[in-house]
Amino acid sequence: MVWTPAPGAQLRASFGTSFRAPNLRQTTTAERISGTVLSSATGQAAVILLAGGNPQLRPERADSWTAGIDLTPSKLPGVRMSATWFRTSFRSRIGRPALDDLADALINPALVPFVTIVSPTTSAADLARVTALINDPASIIHGSYAPSTIGAIVDARYVNTASTLVDGIDWTVAYTVSSGRSQFDLAATGTNLFDYREQLTPTAPGLNNVNLAGKPLALRGRLSSDWTRGDVGAGLGVNFANAYHDLGGRTVAAWATFDLQLRYAPQRVTGALHGIAVALNVQNLTDQSPPFVNTAAGVGYDAANADALGRFVSLQITKKW
Repeated sequence: MVWTPAPGAQLRASFGTSFRAPNLRQTTTAERISGTVLSSATGQAAVILLAGGNPQLRPERADSWTAGIDLTPSKLPGVRMSATWFRTSFRSRIGRPALDDLADALINPALVPFVTIVSPTTSAADLARVTALINDPASIIHGSYAPSTIGAIVDARYVNTASTLVDGIDWTVAYTVSSGRSQFDLAATGTNLFDYREQLTPTAPGLNNVNLAGKPLALRGRLSSDWTRGDVGAGLGVNFANAYHDLGGRTVAAWATFDLQLRYAPQRVTGALHGIAVALNVQNLTDQSPPFVNTAAGVGYDAANADALGRFVSLQITKKW
């Protein structure tokens, strides 16, 4: 829905619903039954671990709302302002919550739906179930654990369980001005994220994971300036990501990089240079390293919020006719 209440002002809103079907790996991966030892409330416990695909998976679903405003005020020629609020609610997300937090599977209250406590020494039904799993053709436990030693069964297969709520604002402020043969374009764009609320299971508490390593940041922005004069042009941009915290609570420094572009596009209607354009691009001009993050993977940076590529120079030549 779009409404123009006055010249230079536009209000808009939208709603969308969508789904994502499970992929073949999530539905048809072969069943695997294994054993391991996990920490429990009373010490250590031998467990049977169920893994593999789930042919009963349902599609993930999402509802999206947006509302925004675009302004081009006549009293401020060359100025453009835009803001868009967005809110997306994902549900029935496909995941393996028990496998993702396997070390705490027996002590994390959120994983209770995926853990079955058994007592083969006191329950004939539990003994029969455990024995059947150990002897199942998909089992690799044979001879590793006696049925009487098993204390729990952990279901680490794919399931529809998680939900995520994303809420924030995209904004842009831009200004274009001409002076003689030169044109200058200045712009600031960014995203302020208020919520990235994840709920592991329907009974688990929702956690707002904004500003955590591996998750979206509260502010990402870019300042850019561009100059064009006849056949030549140049642009300089600054990309910014705010400081945040790793999973251990340590601060991860803010990160800023610079991009540079130099252009040559002859304004010819005939001749060899007609339709030619040349652009030299330099990303991360100062070769700024990403801020250090102590990750379990041992790579030393947060790949979700930074790039370890460093300075990257490219030359583009195009010809149109």
